[in-house]
Amino acid sequence: GASGFFSDGAAWEALRRTYAAAEQVAATNRVDDEDEDDDIASFENRELTFEEIEFLLQHRKQKEEAAKLASQFTAGDWESLEQVAISDHLLEEDDKERKAAKKREKKQRRKAKLKEEAAQKAAETAQKKRDKAIISWRSRVVSACQSNETIKLENLLQDSPLKK
Repeated sequence: GASGFFSDGAAWEALRRTYAAAEQVAATNRVDDEDEDDDIASFENRELTFEEIEFLLQHRKQKEEAAKLASQFTAGDWESLEQVAISDHLLEEDDKERKAAKKREKKQRRKAKLKEEAAQKAAETAQKKRDKAIISWRSRVVSACQSNETIKLENLLQDSPLKK
């Protein structure tokens, strides 16, 4: 929080010096008519601008976030981090298993559909064959009747495809 920010004077001073050094390098890169010693001395003692304060606050926030992350790696938290890693791994395994099951089910549905289509085709073929046999038998019965062949007619009537 903000109280922690200002209570840690050493870190604030280190950040201010870092920023001051960066500004100093930028200032020396600019061509100035003033004497450099005066420039540095007045820079160290001047008031900070809004941008400089914002820069310092941002760096402080980044440092605090890094410290917070580092504190999670203390000995007590290794177990919870390990649990997170394990649960992530298990979730990946579950996901793989779910995908594999989905793939298997899709394959089984495709097989079942092909079997069903094959059975339907076979049934249609059998029906066509039966219809042909009936038509052929009828024409032989008609021919036997017309030529008055009673023995042939009796045999045809016993072998009727309509009974099957």
